[in-house]
Amino acid sequence: MKDKLIVDLDNTITIDSSSLEYATKDLNAEVALAIKNAAKLKIETTIFSSRNMKTFNGDLKKIESVTRPIAENWLREKQIKYSELILGKPWCGKEGWYVDDKNLNIEEFIFKYSGPFWKKKIDLIIPLFNEEENIANLHIQNKRIERLLNINNYIYVDNGSKDNTRERLNTLAEKDAKIKLVLLDNNMGYGGGIKAGLKSSTAEIISLNHADLQFDLYNFIYLNMEKIKDHHFLNILPQRLNRKLFERTNTFLLRIILSSIFRKLILDFNGQPKIFEKSLVGSLDELPDNFCIDLAIYLKINKNFINLPVIQNERNAGESTWSGSINKRILIFCQYILWALKNK
Repeated sequence: MKDKLIVDLDNTITIDSSSLEYATKDLNAEVALAIKNAAKLKIETTIFSSRNMKTFNGDLKKIESVTRPIAENWLREKQIKYSELILGKPWCGKEGWYVDDKNLNIEEFIFKYSGPFWKKKIDLIIPLFNEEENIANLHIQNKRIERLLNINNYIYVDNGSKDNTRERLNTLAEKDAKIKLVLLDNNMGYGGGIKAGLKSSTAEIISLNHADLQFDLYNFIYLNMEKIKDHHFLNILPQRLNRKLFERTNTFLLRIILSSIFRKLILDFNGQPKIFEKSLVGSLDELPDNFCIDLAIYLKINKNFINLPVIQNERNAGESTWSGSINKRILIFCQYILWALKNK
């Protein structure tokens, strides 16, 4: 079976305007472009419409004889490419809804097939270390992003976990062919885990995220869709909101020091999720194996990105190295400064 789009006609391909006759309805140009782009990706469109089902009381013979010629003529005039027009979809009524787990709303559809990423395959890379409690909910959350982006693989990197992370990842991978596992017997550091994922990636666009459910990639993109469409940037970095005062102060001080070292303003580089062109990163072996990889990627992307707000939620489960003891914070803080001095 070929992949296909099942698209409604009225108020989807047409613009909602009850005052106009069907033959003179206006075209939703954004939806039409998305349908055209989907065809370029070899995804056919079937139009499934409930037009006149209420008016003709479900009389399919009358709908075929009266409704079809008007609809086909309109689609031909508007140059909409489709493989099939199916009439007779049940009408849900003014206060009813169509419920479907494979349903895209119009905004998602337009972004997925005509936004800046519509031609791009994206690998989502997530390193995991002792994250067994998060895995099931993590993948459920991640799957929502397919409503907006063309995911090539979910690359989950077991970075030497000592709990049941690997077993749960293996079970999960049996259920979804898009899951690609990278299994490291020893912990290679936060940066080392990301590098292992990058080396396994075959997509031109990379998205990075954490496994602790603090950052929702779908919400990040959906809430910033219009800005992303307007700018057409392929590199997107987050500006974290909803953080505790101590965390904000710690980051602010680090950014001041790094800005002084590099003699340019350093924005929030530690947050997730990130989206960037893999080609900008250069040699993967030159990237650091510790937390400094976030700074290294930020500097590689340089000015070719848009900085957008993301809500930071409470960590779901597991442990965070960065938010551990004050001694660990100081150690990581110093690692950033030393790396910056060496690579300025």
